[in-house]
Amino acid sequence: MTLLSDAIEFYLADREAFLSENTVADYRNWLGKLSARLGADVPIDRIDANQMRDFFHYLRSEYQITHRWGEPAEPRALAAKSRKLAFSACSTFWKWLAKEYGVHNPMANITAPKVPVRPVQPLSMQDIKAVLSACDETCNATTSLWRQPFKYQRPSALRDRTIILVLVDTGLRTSELCTLNVADFDHKQKRLHVIGGKGGKDRYVYVGTETRRNVLKYLVQRFPLNDSNPNTPLFVTREGNRFTRQHLWRHLKRLGKKAGVEGSNPHRFRHTFAIEFLRNNGNAFSLQGILGHTTLDMTRRYVQYAEADLAEAHKQASPVDALVRRK
Repeated sequence: MTLLSDAIEFYLADREAFLSENTVADYRNWLGKLSARLGADVPIDRIDANQMRDFFHYLRSEYQITHRWGEPAEPRALAAKSRKLAFSACSTFWKWLAKEYGVHNPMANITAPKVPVRPVQPLSMQDIKAVLSACDETCNATTSLWRQPFKYQRPSALRDRTIILVLVDTGLRTSELCTLNVADFDHKQKRLHVIGGKGGKDRYVYVGTETRRNVLKYLVQRFPLNDSNPNTPLFVTREGNRFTRQHLWRHLKRLGKKAGVEGSNPHRFRHTFAIEFLRNNGNAFSLQGILGHTTLDMTRRYVQYAEADLAEAHKQASPVDALVRRK
């Protein structure tokens, strides 16, 4: 009978054509942990429901995260959302094995972990302005004890401003921004072509005049002779490499720290776009399409936040209540 480690490799090789690169990487991560826990050489027909339950118990009560985005971090327990991703990876893996090898599916009667719904936390416009300002200049520097501290223009200022404007203006996911190529920017139509978004779906997202202007300036700065390759990454690191999810998260976190803004990350920029879109009279169905949601569930959370926001605004600025207070 096929060994677990081999089965994992066969499964991932089969799924690569149907899943995004990030999803394959996530599945490889969680299935690798399953193999380490149960044993790489265990035959797949020897694995039962109790062993799978033990694995999920281990993730919930013993496993700790010691690194985040490749950097050491304070050890902490695995979040419920991550445990659900691990469950999803194992569930699809065993369904595939049951179909391909005819083995019993030990996941059939195991309930997926529940993920508590976190409140939406957009950034304020003041926060956005602060992070944009942090893009422009370095922190205070000095060359000697007697010289006054000074600042200078950051070489990556235009690139960083453009990235933030694109995130706030479109609500793109981290991986979607990182996979953009130069050819995906249509400056005439003022839009970006998102290829292979979540679920492998393509879509267009539109940008405003200011964002379009910054993208054009950034491309002129990078390619002064207009010699860009259409398949070149739209946003690159200082070394000229395509941004990765980890690199982008770390980079935005550093800019946020410099600006004094907690939680400067792509997710919160995405939340900010959604809330501001609704505040500016955008509708939920349009928002669903722009964000690439397959259902309205997440979109409803943004709508509920925006409605609560309006209720609080009316409470603070009710004309009749103000009239009564002035008596």
